[in-house]
Amino acid sequence: MIHYPIFKVRPDNWQPLQPSPQQWQGSGVGCSNWSPVHTQQAHSMAQNQNSVVVPGRIAISLASHISDSAIPQLEDTYGTLQDLVIGRGSADLLIQHLESAELKERDRLIEWIISCASALSLSSLGSRVIQKALDVSTGVSRHKLFEHLIPHVYALVRSLHGNFVLQKLIVLMNQVEVDAVVHAMSSDVLNIAKHNCGCRVIERLLEHFPDIPSMKPLVEQLMFATADLARHRNGNFVIGAMLEHAPSHVGRQVSNRLLPEATTLAMHRGSSHVLQKAIQHGCWETRGLFAQCFLTSQMPRVEEITTNKFGALVLEELLRHDLGVDGKQLQERMGIA
Repeated sequence: MIHYPIFKVRPDNWQPLQPSPQQWQGSGVGCSNWSPVHTQQAHSMAQNQNSVVVPGRIAISLASHISDSAIPQLEDTYGTLQDLVIGRGSADLLIQHLESAELKERDRLIEWIISCASALSLSSLGSRVIQKALDVSTGVSRHKLFEHLIPHVYALVRSLHGNFVLQKLIVLMNQVEVDAVVHAMSSDVLNIAKHNCGCRVIERLLEHFPDIPSMKPLVEQLMFATADLARHRNGNFVIGAMLEHAPSHVGRQVSNRLLPEATTLAMHRGSSHVLQKAIQHGCWETRGLFAQCFLTSQMPRVEEITTNKFGALVLEELLRHDLGVDGKQLQERMGIA
């Protein structure tokens, strides 16, 4: 389990809980380069304003826009915002009330959590609260949530919990709003595609906004690294999503980049999944090119690919489609009557 630095805000006695250097290393969302200077800066920020520091080194102001008199009642019911961030609040009860409350009460709950939306998104229970808030919010409340979350896209995309919030945002956003998400990711898209959380976010973008103008540079970067990503344990899902959801001309270009290495890619666990997608969603011409690639390959030969459990799945997928003479030749080489 990864341990993150949590700073509890208390009026008289404020103490940072410091993890060991080993816990910092590789803790994700840029925590590996945390230093005592960062700790002092966060400490100073927390003393100057009511704030909390969470994974990803985001210091979030906990000032609420609702009346001060309403806050104690909310905190008695659900716990403080700090408690929700560190997993001690009544998140399940808050989610239940967000779902069942009347519009006015629901907006009041969203207004309370909105100033801490980024911090909550990066925590286990808080992520669930924010996802539900996004689901039930409308109009101004939803726009405010967007405004608080968009500046933290880079932290959210690499967060074990925040990536689910970002996926929810993408599903609910319009084209203009999603441009900001794409822009924030475009400078490091290849690393994000290989990240176990980031790859999911790119999949959602390709699923819901495959052909908007802002996606073109991002898709081109991914396409140039097709073979490398196809072999990667996370990146292969991104290339698969491109083949499934991107415009047909993009799918053809991706398939053409797979063809020179198709026979070796077919025998790899991750890239075999990509080849199956290319065959499923490709046109008859693309399938014919893959069939010819396998039939003319000398190393490895079709007979060898057939004995590989991943390669066999690729060839079986190819034979599900009408390949004419090439299909009959493949069946003969594979020993299928």
